[in-house]
Formats: sequence, C-alpha cells, structure tokens
Amino acid sequence: MLQTEGIVFRTTRFRESSLIMDIYTAEKGLQCFIANGVYSKANQRLASLFQLMNVLEMLVYFNEQKEIHRIKEVSPSILYQRIPFDIKRSAIGTFILEVCRKSLSEHQANIELFNFIKKKYYQLDTQDSISPDFAIDFLIEFSGYLGFSPLDNYTETDNSLDLLNGSFMPYSVSNRYAVSPEDSILLLQLIRKKEDEKLFKTLDQRRRILTLLILYYKLHLEHFKDIKSIEVFKGIF
Repeated sequence: MLQTEGIVFRTTRFRESSLIMDIYTAEKGLQCFIANGVYSKANQRLASLFQLMNVLEMLVYFNEQKEIHRIKEVSPSILYQRIPFDIKRSAIGTFILEVCRKSLSEHQANIELFNFIKKKYYQLDTQDSISPDFAIDFLIEFSGYLGFSPLDNYTETDNSLDLLNGSFMPYSVSNRYAVSPEDSILLLQLIRKKEDEKLFKTLDQRRRILTLLILYYKLHLEHFKDIKSIEVFKGIF
C-alpha cells in the first residue's frame, strides 16, 4: 500500500465505469492507475476528482512488478476555486499540463520537481491576477529542473542564444538555431527575471519567445512533440 500525492496528467475511460490514468506522483514519479466505479451512480463525485490538473491525495495498491496500480482511496489535495471557471487560467493550466506530460516519462520520484509543479498550479489558482507571461516563466523554470536551463553567459560579443547548445554565442545567420540579438535580449531578461516583473511590450514579442522556447524543448528532449494547446493559448492571450 502506498500513500502519495499525485497530479492527473491523462485520463482514459475504461469499460463502463472505470478510468485509467497517468498520474505524476510525489513518491513514484509518473505512474498508471485504475479507478473503478468512477461513473457509477453511487460514486458521482469521483469523476470530478479525476479531472485533468487536479492534485490528489491517494492511497493505492502499488506493486513495482505491475504496470497499472489500483486506487483504493482518493481525496483532493488542492480544491481549485478559479482554474475551472476562468478561461485564461484554464488555458495556461492546460498548456502547462501538456508540457509536463510530454517532458516527463520516468517512474523515478523527484519530490522537488513534483512540489514545483504543484506550487505552480496553486499559484495559478490563487493569485488575484495572472500575467500572460505565467506560462513562459514556467518554461524557463521547468527547463532548470529538467537539466537544460539556458546558461547566463551573455556578453556584448556572445549576444545570441544558441538553442541547440543552450548558451550565448556570437550571432551567425548561418546557424539555424541562433536566436536574433533582439530576441536573445528578451530571453536573457527572462533568465534573470525577478518574480512578477513584466518584460514583453507587444503580443508579437511574447508569441515569438514562446515559439522559441517550445523549439528549445524539442531540441533538448528527444520525446517532446508539438504542443497542441499552444494555438488556443496564443488565441486567448
């Protein structure tokens, strides 16, 4: 028996009333779970508990030899008050979830990383105002936890972020992964950014940097694919 917190990454309905879920846990990393009777009349609240992004307290039958583990008891660890009812917060949360889902595949525990993701969802739900830069800030911070945060080595000559190497180098138009000096300054400011500091003056700047960061993730994570929610996210902001 295992007691752990978990964040719901993916759900798939199984048979008439069960759910199979990918849940990122504090104790065992990303794992697959099954919950029975989710859609039965006697357990109607379970379906709402297992919504994507929800942070749960779980008691599970866990067996290292099995691929799917059965949930015995579950309760909310965080009760969202704003994310489900605010289109902007929901769009940011969905984007972050897809990034996490496509970045994390290991079964190994990483308490620090789990707490970081949980904290971000708590902030997204509780802060009175949410900056459209929230998701971009997340990408910069998250890359550090994943081990490929861009180096802060900018100089007047090393004025272009090389996305492949993750460091600033002299700008070269022949380098397909060299970011323009203009956008490199914005990325540098993001790396050095203080909390709640606003950097982008135009919507176009924000969209360019977001696109560059998604490419950065693709270059550094072999299994990272296109982010489907990015167009919805861009549309809202």
